[in-house]
Amino acid sequence: MAEWKKVIVSGSSPEFGAITVDGTVTANAFAGDGSGITGISGTSDNNFTTTLKNKLDGIAASANNFSLGSATTEVLGGVIVGTGLSVSDGTISVSQTTANDFTNTLKSKLDGIESSATADQTDAEIRAAVEAASDSNVFTDADHTKLNGIATGAEVNPSVGDGGLTQKNFTTTLKNKLDGIAASANNFSIAVGIDSGEGVAVSSGGTVNLIGGTNVTLSQAVGGAVTITSAHGLSVGDGGLTQNNFTNADHSKLNGIEASATADQTATEIIGLLNSDLGGNFTIGNQSSDTATFTGGVTVNGNLTVSGTTTTVDTANLNVTDQFINLNDGGSAADGGIVVEGAGVSFGWDNSAGRWAFDYSGATEGQTSITTDSFAVTVHNSDEGLSGVNTGQQQLGNVFVDSTNDVIYIYA
Repeated sequence: MAEWKKVIVSGSSPEFGAITVDGTVTANAFAGDGSGITGISGTSDNNFTTTLKNKLDGIAASANNFSLGSATTEVLGGVIVGTGLSVSDGTISVSQTTANDFTNTLKSKLDGIESSATADQTDAEIRAAVEAASDSNVFTDADHTKLNGIATGAEVNPSVGDGGLTQKNFTTTLKNKLDGIAASANNFSIAVGIDSGEGVAVSSGGTVNLIGGTNVTLSQAVGGAVTITSAHGLSVGDGGLTQNNFTNADHSKLNGIEASATADQTATEIIGLLNSDLGGNFTIGNQSSDTATFTGGVTVNGNLTVSGTTTTVDTANLNVTDQFINLNDGGSAADGGIVVEGAGVSFGWDNSAGRWAFDYSGATEGQTSITTDSFAVTVHNSDEGLSGVNTGQQQLGNVFVDSTNDVIYIYA
């Protein structure tokens, strides 16, 4: 079964499941308790084993074999139990008291007294405490001053009803009327409508609004220009004036002619149009068999899209700014790579093996898969040990370098 196998290099520690040595093994030291080593002189039943080491690790530094002796009146050792002193389950109790003992009753009394309590308080202290309390409703000097400033019988919200004083009161009715009058309004009005045959005079800069169906006749020149503006359009019926009337047919024909159109265009005019914005996409030629040939160079400032089946680049030097070339664009996962024609070799991706591969013979420009003769070996470096190696790296011959422990592995 293939797995990562450690490569022994200078400075590394080899690991063996079992080892058979035909010659002599020379070592400066052995690790472990030595229990598994046989046939080596210099050992005995007094060897320092792992068991002895574990026992030694459990003993505190500077430990001795001292044990606590019984206490006496002369020797400090255990606790002497006597009158007023008893020990139960590791608890020492003292029962002997005097007249000055601090009893539970005294403690309860002390707990009931607030911190910084005094036997009596001054008037200022009492007043400060009352004013500091919430909702105390203390009538202060400031309240007294405010009350003195209010007139006797004063009302909170006085009101005056309409017509309650004199006939010249400014009432709500008068205010509503004033609100309905436009700013700078005057008393001008046209008493009657303008019927057939009537005329109207408008001062300079004035405006006349006409409803649909109204006929307008300018019968008298009074100086200055007359401008007619309509959001709904003005029309003149066909044939209503002379034989040179501008008819609807003439209007449609004029709409169909582009601005600045000419009957024919010169080569200079055509070049000028091609150099300008044509207003959208355009096509040169309408037959797939047409071929466009440019004797000089061609510069494409925008994106170049080639929709044909075959693209041939006959050039001595190919310069591509892109750092990565995208192959198999839009396709699903498959083989792909680079073919060197003439040599018949290729380097590409073997999708079924999940590895980069070499084909040393028979490669052609039209192939869609690679015939693998050998695989490219990869080197992986990680500080996470073997657990950090991607599963894709687990391929025969690949190398892993554990830079943390200075160990090299090969997958075999």
